[in-house]
Amino acid sequence: MTFAGSWWGRGWIWASIAVLVILFGLMSFVSVPYHRARDSAKEGESALAQRLDRTRPLMGVWIGAVGILALFFLMVFKPF
Repeated sequence: MTFAGSWWGRGWIWASIAVLVILFGLMSFVSVPYHRARDSAKEGESALAQRLDRTRPLMGVWIGAVGILALFFLMVFKPF
């Protein structure tokens, strides 16, 4: 829709792209312990439990929720 609406010169579209990239980076960073836990599942249950104790699922939920709300705000209201 950005191409159809010629919105590339608007600030809100660039802010939305920046929020999306930041959101992708933060969510990737938060998910690293889960990927490492999957790899340590072969080592035994104690190693798996130790790795999963270091995860922070609520932080991922909050990052995702705030990010998606920011994207909705930018896309719906187009503040600048």
